[in-house]
Amino acid sequence: MTDFDAFAIQLLEESKRFLEKAKEVEDLTAEAAYLHAALMLAFCALEAQVNSIGEEFSIRTDISAHERGLILERNVRLENGEFKLQPSLRMQSSQANS
Repeated sequence: MTDFDAFAIQLLEESKRFLEKAKEVEDLTAEAAYLHAALMLAFCALEAQVNSIGEEFSIRTDISAHERGLILERNVRLENGEFKLQPSLRMQSSQANS
């Protein structure tokens, strides 16, 4: 397990602790704050796990430049007859253009 994986697990454990704290308080404002913190940390933990899995796949030698580009969110260009991963990020919106 890498340090990054351990950090992702730590985020999830912290999220669970905030959920426990939300159940312990009487004040509705404090409960909402703990629930929001739990939710945000849970999503951070999920994203960290997904990024960790993507990083593991990206170092495989049996995937194409296009697959690696998708995983790492990088541009792929044809250079001298060969597809090459570019250092520039490729971010795409999940919304359809209207």
